[in-house]
Amino acid sequence: MKARAALFIVFTLTLFAMGVLITTLFNTAPSTRDALPLFYVSALIFLFGLVFLSSFAFYWFRHRVIPVGLTLNLIIRLSIVTDLFVLALLALEASNVLSWATSLVLLVAAIIGMFIFRKKIA
Repeated sequence: MKARAALFIVFTLTLFAMGVLITTLFNTAPSTRDALPLFYVSALIFLFGLVFLSSFAFYWFRHRVIPVGLTLNLIIRLSIVTDLFVLALLALEASNVLSWATSLVLLVAAIIGMFIFRKKIA
């Protein structure tokens, strides 16, 4: 996939997910069954888009070229792992089981996940 097409797709999905997330937060009763999955899925897509777009912009401002190939794979991998880490912390905090030890274990798991994804993609 070309970088500009990926940028357009991620930007569009991020805007859509932001709209769904805001709508879920302000217009859905917390007691409904679909509010929790809708919140987490839209937060997952929105956070992925934020991390992807900020990493993309950081790379472009630093090198003044559009990232392609392995760099684009690195940005996608970083976005996925960061997104899953933050949402796992959010879900654990919502159920009142988050502690410093759990956070550190999740951080180590995220770092190991980055290395595993690196081996599978390359």
